[in-house]
Amino acid sequence: VYEPEFLSTADYLLKHYPTVDMYHSRICHCNEHLIPFKFEPALPDYASYEEFFYMMYHGVLGGIPQYMFRTRTLRSIGGFYSLPKAHGSDELIALIMAKNGVVCSGKVLTKFRYSGLNVSEGNFSVERLLARFLSYEYTYTNLLPLLRKDDIYTKHLMSDLFRMFAYAAKQEILRCFREIPFVQRHKYIHWIWEHT
Repeated sequence: VYEPEFLSTADYLLKHYPTVDMYHSRICHCNEHLIPFKFEPALPDYASYEEFFYMMYHGVLGGIPQYMFRTRTLRSIGGFYSLPKAHGSDELIALIMAKNGVVCSGKVLTKFRYSGLNVSEGNFSVERLLARFLSYEYTYTNLLPLLRKDDIYTKHLMSDLFRMFAYAAKQEILRCFREIPFVQRHKYIHWIWEHT
């Protein structure tokens, strides 16, 4: 559910930061009656790639409705990154599109309603685990190396980002791993330790 000023805020911010390809609206998660139960922290009007990348793992809530992308840039990269049943593709495309920084609304302009029917709330599947693995592998291989290392803020951010990212990836995969039938686990063991 969008607040009335969602689009006007995006238009205003994107005009003031013309090199940015992504708008991020602050979001809150709500139950089926639109009663909020979780709020995202406010980000500055402009967040660098490094700052947004860090916040994706420290406070930015998941989902796709809080984003708007520049169409030409999204098309130039081939659209959304393909993952099994699109699990995690929203988070991954946000990281890919944030390369030129992100403009953000300080106000909550998006409400994400959980109704029990959301794809992300469904039962565990091997496809979900595979999608999570592929997402982390792409991020670790293609996006982490793009983070700048030439300023004080980034150096502070980068001091443990690679270690922290590898740990977060392993934790997520292991969380899903427990739900795989025992006889299928051997297929995924080498993924966890070789790639995280």
